Amino acid sequence: MRRLACIFLTAGLYAQTPQFEVASMKALPRGEPGRQRTADGAQLRYPSVSLLSLLREAYRLKTTQQVDGPEWMRTQMYAIQAKLPANSLSDHIPEMLQALLAERLRLSVHHESRPLPNNVLLVGRKGPKMRQATEKDEDLDLKLDVPLVSLTGRGSVQQLIDQLNHGLGGSDPWVDMTGLSGLFEIKLEYDMSRDSAAAQPDDALSLPKLPAALEQQLGLRVEVRKAPTDIVVVDRVEKIPVEN
Repeated sequence: MRRLACIFLTAGLYAQTPQFEVASMKALPRGEPGRQRTADGAQLRYPSVSLLSLLREAYRLKTTQQVDGPEWMRTQMYAIQAKLPANSLSDHIPEMLQALLAERLRLSVHHESRPLPNNVLLVGRKGPKMRQATEKDEDLDLKLDVPLVSLTGRGSVQQLIDQLNHGLGGSDPWVDMTGLSGLFEIKLEYDMSRDSAAAQPDDALSLPKLPAALEQQLGLRVEVRKAPTDIVVVDRVEKIPVEN
């Protein structure tokens, strides 16, 4: 009886795992550039996406450093078309991607905790320069003219951290240790290029690098500290999807 109960429990849990109603996945020719996913109602399309990007979305990872797998996961692109089940939540898409990757690419992974460099955000030595927002509506607007970045509006420090963790703050994770709560009037403009000569000091359009911009404009400072970070390690994955 106990064995039967375990079988029924496992089957029940599997049945409850969110999955796409139907999905197709195919490998694209080498050299195909990445393109952003689109959504139209219940239809979800990835015209060209790498396995690395899929893993980051599927497991809700903040940076590329949090995935340990084959080198080709960065360059091999896939095209995916999927239909969401009726009344499904977009919050369940990561779990649906996990199920799709396990089925089509025979993906299996495990989690590890490894010490990695983290950008720890702290209050500057002279205190924050941001004003507390008088309005309660969140309105943090992003303008991106690579390599120049502008984040302006009302938002929390955690929202700022979220933006930095989604590609605007480099490859290392960002962690909020300011202790600041509530909404603030935020205006942050910086140069995200790696080449320090990309913006000349005498240029009227030149902007500081991110650490300097945080301190000068918001009164926040950055310290790099190693901290335990969740890593997804790829144990097994096939390069070519099984037939749809």
